[in-house]
Amino acid sequence: MRHEPTVDVRQGRQVTALTIRDGHPPRVMGVQVGGDAHRADLVIDASGRRSPVPAWLTAAGCRPPVIDSHRTGIAYLCRWYRLRTDGPRDPGRVKTGSAVPFALAGVFPSDNDIFAVNLVLSTADPTRAALTDPAVFETAARRFPSTAAWLDLAPEPQSSVLAMAGLDNRWTALADNDGPIVTGLVNAGDSLVHTNPTMGQGVALGLRAAQQLATHVDQVAADPTGYHAWTAQTLHPLFDAQVAADRASEQRLAHGSPPTDVRAAAQAACAFDDPVVMRARAQVRHLLSTADDAYGSDEVHERVTASSVDSQTATFIRS
Repeated sequence: MRHEPTVDVRQGRQVTALTIRDGHPPRVMGVQVGGDAHRADLVIDASGRRSPVPAWLTAAGCRPPVIDSHRTGIAYLCRWYRLRTDGPRDPGRVKTGSAVPFALAGVFPSDNDIFAVNLVLSTADPTRAALTDPAVFETAARRFPSTAAWLDLAPEPQSSVLAMAGLDNRWTALADNDGPIVTGLVNAGDSLVHTNPTMGQGVALGLRAAQQLATHVDQVAADPTGYHAWTAQTLHPLFDAQVAADRASEQRLAHGSPPTDVRAAAQAACAFDDPVVMRARAQVRHLLSTADDAYGSDEVHERVTASSVDSQTATFIRS
């Protein structure tokens, strides 16, 4: 960005207020940075999940932004490890995630031989606090095939057990049933939509919004109605999918019940071995297609159904 001739990067300076002109609706004319005012045809709020902009708008007498917020009821515990240079380095062909009715476990490989081990459980689980003890955490993680395979490589711990809870999925719309609550201002990134990280779609959602704004900036500056409609049509379904997935996970983890969406569980299982289902899952996870479209083909249906029948037959034979 520093090499773009039309971009002026100003670091170490904080926006303290918006400059707003009265109207129906009001129009944002720029921003205040300390005692300095900066005019703009369009202000983009990309200040994150704790953006002060909604409060500024309400304090200025604008209609309040429409906020749709859902607590996840899910807690994460994570510990970072590094593979030893003189030790084993291949965990074998193992899934990166494992599940039981009351907990999930996963491995997130990273650069420079670093990887994270995660345990996921309900915020209501009375054993959650005990897992912050590294010895307890590692003992529990070794009960899951995915994490046990990596811990069996005798890695070196790089952190304590890090806890993350109090998460929500939140959508903040700067438009309501009467249209935009202001003009001259839109939001993008986490200030527009932030989601629980299980699907890893936060950055992609932010980039999709940024791309839309870069392509249509003149139209959005003149009237943000089209941008708000685009976010509702294109991004909100992805937000809804995360809310639904987290609601199902919360119920499952809190009550120790099996997955309620059996077909979704079968699709996830098949994606590990079947290339057709694997490609469909990748299209969903990378926001290239909706789940209904990606998994809705006859070919995917046949592969998942055949795999499910094979699994049931194998279970019957073993029993």
